[in-house]
Amino acid sequence: MHIIAKNLSLDYPLGSVKKSLLGKIFSGNVGGKIFTDETENTYIRALDSISFEFHPGDRVGIYGNNGSGKTTLLKVLAGIYPLSEGTLEMEGCVSSFLSMNLGMDPDLTGLENIIFRTRLLGMSQKQTETVIDCAANFSELGEYLDLPLRTYSNGMLTRLSFSLVTAFDPEILLMDEWLSVGDESFQEKAQIKLEEIFHSSSISVIVSHNPNMIKRLCNKIFKIEVGQLSIVDE
Repeated sequence: MHIIAKNLSLDYPLGSVKKSLLGKIFSGNVGGKIFTDETENTYIRALDSISFEFHPGDRVGIYGNNGSGKTTLLKVLAGIYPLSEGTLEMEGCVSSFLSMNLGMDPDLTGLENIIFRTRLLGMSQKQTETVIDCAANFSELGEYLDLPLRTYSNGMLTRLSFSLVTAFDPEILLMDEWLSVGDESFQEKAQIKLEEIFHSSSISVIVSHNPNMIKRLCNKIFKIEVGQLSIVDE
């Protein structure tokens, strides 16, 4: 189980934007470096030659200002963004809280969506049944699981999505900020569950703008600025 990055970089293409305007927009300590390649295409280097290794037992916290690159890094780890340069090696089953509703079909029932997600992950029938029981019990949606998602309120959809994501035992957990989900009656047990899986996963990575929260939860702490990562404490 590990995450190993070597000289990892990510560039966003900007197309034809006036350089004078870019200088005004991206001045300061947010956003990445701006550069133009040999074909006169302009890019922002959102992540700049980042290297790190995470291993079992690591509770990794990465904090930085808005626009510093922390969520971009998490999306690279989740496989959402491809690398521009460098290498990334990840070994282990990944669970991400970046988009809990990703892959949900509004025309399928809650139960059918649970089954569909487990099939995508290649789970056996026995594993699927376990996930169904866990998600159904935790969400407390009862007979609504037999109705299509388009009939759900936002709160009900959040309950199902959270219950489904946390029904798995992730080896690698990725989180963008500490979540506060559902109505007041659901939040307390959701927070308990969240802290439980954060500490029980083999490797957990959370990004935030709140260094105090990071220091409370994590044993390996980094700061990210203008797409560059520096270790703060271990």
